[in-house]
Amino acid sequence: MRAAAQDRYQPAYRLQAALEEARQRLGRADREDSARLATARATASLADRLRQLGGVDLIRALATASVPEPARAGRSLTTADAVVGVLKRFEWDRLEPLRRAAGGEGRPGGPGVRDRAGARGGRERRRAHPADRPSRAASGS
Repeated sequence: MRAAAQDRYQPAYRLQAALEEARQRLGRADREDSARLATARATASLADRLRQLGGVDLIRALATASVPEPARAGRSLTTADAVVGVLKRFEWDRLEPLRRAAGGEGRPGGPGVRDRAGARGGRERRRAHPADRPSRAASGS
């Protein structure tokens, strides 16, 4: 068991670090943790604690561990290396056009993406081909 905890620590720690770096790159450091990041932190912390224990102490620590969603933590461990690889290979500069386009959005009084998308969506529904619109008979009108 101790060897398994030691084997899992490095991938768990690398995943936590990669997710935190991605969060910084996305400019979301001041936001609440995502479920994935919270799980990665909890899993890395547990693996760190377990790798330092042995015997009955390790079993007790594992039995009393507070992991909110064990299945999610297990998946986090099994996919850690793959997720880290994807995040490392991602070309973060590809997001720059989106950042520029969203420049003033979210400011009070400024147009937001949802505002424009909602208005555009209504126009697009009105322009839809008649065969694509729900019939009045089907809607009960």
